[in-house]
Amino acid sequence: MEDQPRDQKSYGFCNCGTKSNPLICVNGHTVCNGCKGKLSGWCPTCRGVLGNIRCLSLEKVAASLQLPCKFQDKGCAEVLKYDEKEEHEKSCRFRPYRCPVRGCLTVGDVRKIVLHLEHEHQGSPVKEASEISHVFTEPLKHIEDSKRASDPLLYMFQDEYFCLHFEEQRNFLTTSTYSAYITFLGEPTDASKFKYRLEVGRHDRAMIWMGVPRSIRDSLDDITKSNDCLAIPKHLANYFSLGDMQELKLEVRGTIWEKDE
Repeated sequence: MEDQPRDQKSYGFCNCGTKSNPLICVNGHTVCNGCKGKLSGWCPTCRGVLGNIRCLSLEKVAASLQLPCKFQDKGCAEVLKYDEKEEHEKSCRFRPYRCPVRGCLTVGDVRKIVLHLEHEHQGSPVKEASEISHVFTEPLKHIEDSKRASDPLLYMFQDEYFCLHFEEQRNFLTTSTYSAYITFLGEPTDASKFKYRLEVGRHDRAMIWMGVPRSIRDSLDDITKSNDCLAIPKHLANYFSLGDMQELKLEVRGTIWEKDE
């Protein structure tokens, strides 16, 4: 169990910050049920045997506690009962965001994620525009056996940040589908205030997708598996390509706007 500041403990008997029920060892020392499994059945204080005896007096104390959200320093002003705290923190709007690049584990607030994307994944500044236009070329970055992707491109519109994603998914028949979609760097409720349109086209023909940007809180796999994106079969991607049939050179164009515009 690691040390944490006292104001982030869910109980006075354990440092792990969970809401598991308190247990007592044969000598009366307490530890939470969540940490018991990590201790091989031995009390960390006296090395006595840890059973499954609940400490009802501490449960009553814990039930009376009012605790701040652990994201208080990020701006959350909620004060919660101990048995509500963990559930709240799972969906707190002040919890860190995860970088929207597949496989990247960087977390932080929106500003940190923007700076991280600019310096670690793109090497170019954010584009301030509602109009989108980018030519994606191969090779795309390998993600896993059946998936490749380009690093997301950052756009800023109405002081909000958006990412344009482009990915390739290969299926068991060795054919591919390309996916283009936009995510919003912020909460789903704020993302729902915007709409976007993406298209690929050539030879007087086009494929068009209109939708609502998904928050980067959402799983990228959920977006592509639900087809909430511009899905382009490989043969059409080749048809629309600005290169020859052997080289993908696909221009994706689009627009972002507020719903009430």
